[in-house]
Parts: sequence; structure tokens; C-alpha cells
Amino acid sequence: MRFDPSRVRIGRGWRLQYKGMQGSFRLRLTDSHQIFLIAWGPTAKTTEMAIGTRAAFELLYERLETRRRRLQVNAPKRGLWRLDDTEVGNRRVTFFEPAALDAPSALRFASHPAYPVLETDLLDFFGNIGWWTRYSQPGMRKVLMAGPPGTGKTSIALALAAKLHPGFLVVQARDSVDVVHAAERAAAAGRATIILAEEIDMFRRPDGEALNWLDGSATPRNPSGTYLIATTNYPRSIDPRILQRPGRIDRIFRVGALRTRAAGDVAISYLGEDAANLSARELGQVLDRTTPAEVREIINLALRSLPPGTPLSPQHLAETRSALKQSLAGAVDLGDDDPESRERLHDQLGPIDEEA
Repeated sequence: MRFDPSRVRIGRGWRLQYKGMQGSFRLRLTDSHQIFLIAWGPTAKTTEMAIGTRAAFELLYERLETRRRRLQVNAPKRGLWRLDDTEVGNRRVTFFEPAALDAPSALRFASHPAYPVLETDLLDFFGNIGWWTRYSQPGMRKVLMAGPPGTGKTSIALALAAKLHPGFLVVQARDSVDVVHAAERAAAAGRATIILAEEIDMFRRPDGEALNWLDGSATPRNPSGTYLIATTNYPRSIDPRILQRPGRIDRIFRVGALRTRAAGDVAISYLGEDAANLSARELGQVLDRTTPAEVREIINLALRSLPPGTPLSPQHLAETRSALKQSLAGAVDLGDDDPESRERLHDQLGPIDEEA
């Protein structure tokens, strides 16, 4: 018979109530959480007996409450999501909500030389997931993208998300707690999942629980596979217990400055129609050994400084790059963090008229 469970307050506790149900039933919440029910008596006054663990009842209560609020508690099948949490009754509930992504802009970074290497590794993992789950392995791969700020690590990961989210569950994690929650929900639902995370404490200041989770001994087994992409601007901040222990990070991708060909391709992706009279080779020659952030800034400054109707030239880009370098070097000299620096600047620049 169909029944509608609800949670009602009885004194200081809670009780499950059902409508129109008689007989014995098993509520299978997850593989490890089940509740057995027996209901008898007239429909208007049914008596119930329920047997299960405390964790199972808490999970059932959570689902009953969040269903009414239409929260996405279980791992979705696919798409791009982020995690959030809210109060439901007296419990803190973590749920999935859609994440916004400008796919066309993100996909421009598919031209970055590090992108195909990462994508190949990811697709090889999911394509051979049986190998990663044999011998009681949890079916999880953890990779780290390391390099200076502005080299495109996050943009590369977002490009991967933009391309693959129609067929995978992609989760943007805010911190280590989100990473663990996403992996657990993905494993419970058996979803092929990609998790994106930046500068997470799990890698920088891990406790014993985090190390066990990274080792795999505390990682939930996902037969469909979970692929964690973490990024860091400061690889030296990663705890040596992680870097020096095989398996806690499966692979490190180093993302640095762009060489000639890659710099030209990235510049073309930024310029669009403004690159009509330029070739990737020409652009690469003047932008060699720059980061994507520098390429974007050089292009923006160059275009803004051109007279209307004047086409962009490699020479103008080279001059803009040189001017940007000088301005950044000057910014360092203008620091006034201590009295000695302020006195030196006063001697060099003289008094500054604020009304000028």
C-alpha cells in the first residue's frame, strides 16, 4: 500500500507517522543504512514499530525535511554543481545547487598546453575504472595542479568542467569539508564525479583523519569513479607527508608560463575578431614566457591605447608588454610600509598636491 511518512514532534523527541500503511516494510536509505517497519491496526489509528540505527533515522528525518524544501541532498546524475548548507530543524544539512559557468569563455582555455594532458589523464581514469576499483581500491584519483598565480590553473579546470559536465557530475568545492561531502554523496549514488578545489587545507594542514581519507582507508568506494582536481599557487605549502607518500596525491601537473606557440594560441582566443590581421606565430614571438593573466592584461592595455580604427600590431603588443613590466616594477618601489621607505619617497618625489 502507498504511504506518506512524516516526522511529528512527541514531547521532547520525534516520531514517524504513516498514512494508510499496514504490514512489514524495509526502508533502504543507502547500502549501509536501512530501517525495518511493522505497522498494524485500523487505518485511522495505525501502530508502528521501527528498528534501525540512530544514523539511519537521522538520515531519514533529514530526507523528509529536505524533501519539503526541495533541496538536492543526493548527488545529481550530471551537470555542474556547488555545495551549500542550511539549517533544517536542529540539523545542518549540506545540499547541491546549480553552479553558474560561462561555458564559451571557459572553453577558451582548452587551448592551454596543460589542458589536453589533464583531460587525457581524466578520461583514462574513467575509461579504466575497473582497474582503480580492484583489490578493494576506492575508485578515486587525486591530482594537483601547481604553479604561480595567473598561469591558468583554475581556468583549465573550468574549461574541463565546461566540456565534460553534460556527461559527468562536476562539483565546485569551497574547502576540504566540501571535498569529503561531495565524494561521499557521489559514492553513495554511484556517480562518475569530478571535484574541483582550490588551496584546500586537506593538503596544507592535514590531520590524521585527512591523511587516512587521502590514503584511501577512509575514502568511500565509488564504482563509477571520483576524480579530484586540486590547485595551488604555492606547492611548497603542501604538507611533506602528502607530497612524499605515494597515493595521497596520484599526479602533479606543473603549470608555468606559456611558450611561444601556446602564448600565441591563448592570445588568439582572447582577441577574437581583433586578431584578424595577426597570426598565432607573430603573437607568440612577442608574448613568449608570459602567463595567461599577463597575456590578457597586455592585450587589454594595448587595445585601449590604440587610436580608433588603428589595427593591433605585434610591435604595439611588445611595447605594451615592456610598459607593463616597468609599471609593475615601479609599483614595488612605491611601497611605504615603513618610515624609512616613506622618507625616501618624500625625498624622491617631493610633496604631492592632493588637489592636483
